[in-house]
Amino acid sequence: MVHLTLPPAPELRPYVERYVVVERHLPPGQFVPVQVAPTSTSQLAINCATANLKPDDRGVLDRHYAAALVGPFTRRHAYQLHGHVHSVVTYFTPIGLHALLGLDLTRFADETLDWASQQPDDARQLIEAVRQAPGHAAKVAQVNEYFLSRLPHATPVDPVISHLTTTIRAQGGRSVLPGLLREVPHSQRTLERLFRRTTGLTLKQFVRITRFLTVRNAIADGRFTNWHDVLHAGGYYDQAHFIKEFARFTGQTPSAYFARDLGFDNFLLRPPV
Repeated sequence: MVHLTLPPAPELRPYVERYVVVERHLPPGQFVPVQVAPTSTSQLAINCATANLKPDDRGVLDRHYAAALVGPFTRRHAYQLHGHVHSVVTYFTPIGLHALLGLDLTRFADETLDWASQQPDDARQLIEAVRQAPGHAAKVAQVNEYFLSRLPHATPVDPVISHLTTTIRAQGGRSVLPGLLREVPHSQRTLERLFRRTTGLTLKQFVRITRFLTVRNAIADGRFTNWHDVLHAGGYYDQAHFIKEFARFTGQTPSAYFARDLGFDNFLLRPPV
């Protein structure tokens, strides 16, 4: 199995966190379920081989698109890997997808869309270029060059939204919203509309998911050794509050979640250094 992470060009760092390549060959007829925890950012996944399968709300398996726009997820979601899995995925910053592709993300949370239905010419050309490129690094280079070409046409992002997303992440989701919003030059209604259009999430969702991921990654790294450290770092009221929030995002208690192999989760959820 290949799990490869590559950085974007320096000019793209306000918009792209990292590029990820996943490749795996599974025996015919084998389906591997994958549960992924919520994320506060969007992705563009270009499929270079067999499409993965994802159950819809009724449990029916829908085939993935050749190029999928994946919104931020407010709940855990499931995939079933099969055949030759080979994806090149762009992980955007919270403002990145909106800025680089000019898309309104207001209704994008918990959704996976066909990029070709949104921007057919760009999708077709980039899919072809990525699939024909020899090797993982060359495929990522094609994606990186495409986004560099989009920079002159990037949609301006309200500086208040950029500041809020940066500050909330820097504080690990421990942000107290009333304090952050005290000097914001927008009404609450306008701010929420702009925030959702840019990130796909409400402010409250963004804070909660950021806090969950910060604590989850710290526990996975062995940085917390007792409940006091966990509760203090996450700003949780008590142990019951943390366990309830953790189960909401993962479907498991913390002890059950961390008892299993976290290799793939760590690869997908841990931000770049």
